[in-house]
Amino acid sequence: MPKSQYEDLRLEVDYVSGTGLTLNEAKSLSDEHHIDFYMQEVINGSDTIDLPQRLHISEVTWILDSIHAVRYKGHLTKVKRRLTSLNPADRIWLDSKTSVVLVEPFAYFYNSEYHHVYAVSQLVYLKLARLLEADCSISLILDQGDLELTRAIEELLHYGLLNTNIDADYVMHDNGFQLVKSSFVKEVGRSKEGLRVLLSCATHRMCAVNDFSFALLSLFEKPITKNEVRDILKKEGLSTNEEQLNKLVDNCMKADILQLIR
Repeated sequence: MPKSQYEDLRLEVDYVSGTGLTLNEAKSLSDEHHIDFYMQEVINGSDTIDLPQRLHISEVTWILDSIHAVRYKGHLTKVKRRLTSLNPADRIWLDSKTSVVLVEPFAYFYNSEYHHVYAVSQLVYLKLARLLEADCSISLILDQGDLELTRAIEELLHYGLLNTNIDADYVMHDNGFQLVKSSFVKEVGRSKEGLRVLLSCATHRMCAVNDFSFALLSLFEKPITKNEVRDILKKEGLSTNEEQLNKLVDNCMKADILQLIR
């Protein structure tokens, strides 16, 4: 359908089809696979906020990031470090590619390199801002005994929003490492194949799992090793397939649903 002279910059095109999908059917199909659709499912029924400005990143940036900013390579996976495992003399600082937007009652961290988003309460942010200004060491942070602040710092380090004096820690798969389910995971619906779609609200990554795998993820609510998972399944009389278990762990780690911890 021809656009009017006042819509020369409009990106969408209306049409009437003689065959195939109608305009409304095409829009519905597109919405099902759009991140905004899943995010709306996450916040549906909850308190919502209006951000002061939506950030639109050019297609060129996304394509270049897809080519060069590969976070996971083969069997290498990033470890989420506990502050207690770091050098007590280490210090933390805000990554140069990270910006913060304050929207009552939250503070939103955004990293332009990884496109990771993380929200904390403004109270936690104010505590963190004072630590960053004072150039505090890890030991001084732990001495405060603030579990909420400590947890937020560990998550911000993991998603590349904060930095320490050491490089990102990557390890090979090891059955002795503990895994834990991220606390920022939401189930946002089912795929057309009937799989459960899980979304990481921290990084907007998604993955789909079947009902058995979804039930299996409940074992990771607390830190656990793959060997321990295997032992639990064996006690329940369930046979384990090493390849399938590794595939589940790999997919969930790449989607930030599961994290290795030290």
